[in-house]
Amino acid sequence: GLDGSMLTIFVRETINSYLLARSKESTKLSPNEIINFLNEKYCQEEFPDDYFICIFIGVLELENMNFCYANAGIQIPPIKATKTGEVELLSCGGMPIISAIDRNLYDFCEESFDFLAGSTILFTTDGLVEEMRDEQMYGRERIKEILAANCHLPSDWIVELINNDFIAFTRGEQLSDDVTYLILQHENEQQQELTLEVASSCDAIDYVKHQILEFIAPYTTEANKLLIGLFELITNAVEHGNKVQQSKKVKVKAVIDGEFILFSIEDEGEGFNWRNKIGKTLDLDCFDERGRGITITGMCFDQFFYNHRGNKAFLVKKINEPQ
Repeated sequence: GLDGSMLTIFVRETINSYLLARSKESTKLSPNEIINFLNEKYCQEEFPDDYFICIFIGVLELENMNFCYANAGIQIPPIKATKTGEVELLSCGGMPIISAIDRNLYDFCEESFDFLAGSTILFTTDGLVEEMRDEQMYGRERIKEILAANCHLPSDWIVELINNDFIAFTRGEQLSDDVTYLILQHENEQQQELTLEVASSCDAIDYVKHQILEFIAPYTTEANKLLIGLFELITNAVEHGNKVQQSKKVKVKAVIDGEFILFSIEDEGEGFNWRNKIGKTLDLDCFDERGRGITITGMCFDQFFYNHRGNKAFLVKKINEPQ
């Protein structure tokens, strides 16, 4: 609404003015100081007494990857997950910024931790957590479970998993509140990546297969098995997604990340409803069965899902070290 937009603009401009004033100083930024500055400027304005600001501010030092944060009234604490799947809340007390309270009574605290490689932090508004269906709240526990089970995945992949789960929970119906969340991730330092973008043709499919095989062969004894599943999806992207229109591209990405090999395949088509096809049992006696490629691919990988639209596939395989 208009009131929220006005406060948002005030917060943004106030923080920007603080950062601009500090831009030539060499001292570290303090979330606590930023909130106190925001509180001071807020009290100088003539906002109504029933207006208030809830804000969580974090500062990440890129030199040592230390994350320092402070909270003013945010009741949904961020969730941190380590690369081993350990999940915890970044709890930090603090009252909202409101003119009805003497600003001299505020005592914001700071917390900090080392943001280690492979760690992920999710920040969210209450709209995601508190959405209700059939008297059941979506809840923080569902998010924690997704993070714990998928902390080895890139941040944009985790976003797709949360989106898929949330849409399934809400059944695509209208939401009661705005939903905003942010994922911050410290990628593993030893990550290796191969990205290909090709036209929609049979020659391009063969080219991608050879490039992928050369890239993953040193890391797994199951390279040929994985190529079977990848071939099915790349073919689907060319034939069904892009309708063999060579002006449309297929993007293939392979990542070696610690103990996992990750693949994504994206076409420029309209997508499809994939939810009732993944996990389907292959009927070897039915020769007219459609969608066998997706079933075969699912048998080749440990994890397999699409984005909500259905034009980008994500595949995960735990590395089987070559002998």
